[in-house]
Amino acid sequence: LQIPSLVRVTNLSNGRSIVLRINDRGPFKRGRLIDVSKRASELLGFQQQGTARVRVQVLPKESRILAEAAKTGQPTQLQLASIQEQPSRNASSWPTTQPAPSNAPVDLSSAEGKPMALAPSAVTSEPLADDPMATTIPGHNEDGRFLPDPVVFEQPVTPTNIYVQVGSFTDPNNAQNLLRRLSHMGAIGIYQALVDGQSYSRVRVGPMHSVEQADAMLDKMIVQGFTTAHIVVDE
Repeated sequence: LQIPSLVRVTNLSNGRSIVLRINDRGPFKRGRLIDVSKRASELLGFQQQGTARVRVQVLPKESRILAEAAKTGQPTQLQLASIQEQPSRNASSWPTTQPAPSNAPVDLSSAEGKPMALAPSAVTSEPLADDPMATTIPGHNEDGRFLPDPVVFEQPVTPTNIYVQVGSFTDPNNAQNLLRRLSHMGAIGIYQALVDGQSYSRVRVGPMHSVEQADAMLDKMIVQGFTTAHIVVDE
């Protein structure tokens, strides 16, 4: 993601979501997608566990306006005022072709930033397809930067499954060969996916009962030489 940009982070365990500003690179632990601040973890309801299964959705139009303002050194307050007069595009999910999906676990080990937001007045945005309550992005300006206010939305909780994905192949024979090699690892299967018209056979271990269990399985896979293995979460 570009810096700065805005994303909606949703805790898939309790349905809570907030808008945060991306202001740093990371995380640097395998299987993690995003580090958040302590305050963000409290609002999302997983500060005690330290990690959670989440969905991360980019707010594209608001992010572009923030980025352009940052490039030219203009206060984001002035740039974001025009959003209220223009309907925003729906937030887009993180592409499924990324090494870790949009709802990968979150790691707080290096989270030091603050939850940030959009502009001095509420910025109107179209509701997300799966988040009907996400209609505004309130925020404030601080030193010329727009920071989102820590407003929490809640959605119905949907069941999720967490896996360790060991490989993804266009040739199903390769997936079958890997499946046989890993048959001793327990619950392992091949899951079909269609990405941009291309069919993929994904070899996954799981589902797991917890992030900790998935971490342990991921470590085993890496020790066995499957260095591209990563954690994924499916709804």
